[in-house]
Amino acid sequence: MYYAFCYHFQSDDPLIQLVEDYKWIDFFDFHWKLGIDGLSIGPILLTGFITTLATLAAWPVTRDSRLFHFLMSIK
Repeated sequence: MYYAFCYHFQSDDPLIQLVEDYKWIDFFDFHWKLGIDGLSIGPILLTGFITTLATLAAWPVTRDSRLFHFLMSIK
C-alpha cells in the first residue's frame, strides 16, 4: 500500500494529492479529510520500508505468528 502512494504521487504538482474526503457527522457537517503533500511522502515511504524489513526479519516467529503479522499490518 505504501508503494502505491509513490507510484500515484506526482512530484511536479505542489498541491495536496491522493485526497480522501468522507462525511462523518452530517448534522454538524463534519468531514474526515486526508491527503499527502510533498513533505509527507518521504516519511510514508520510510515507514513502509521499515515495516517491510521488520516483517521479513521476524519471519521465523513461530509462536502466535498470525497475531504478530496481523498486528504488524494494522500499525
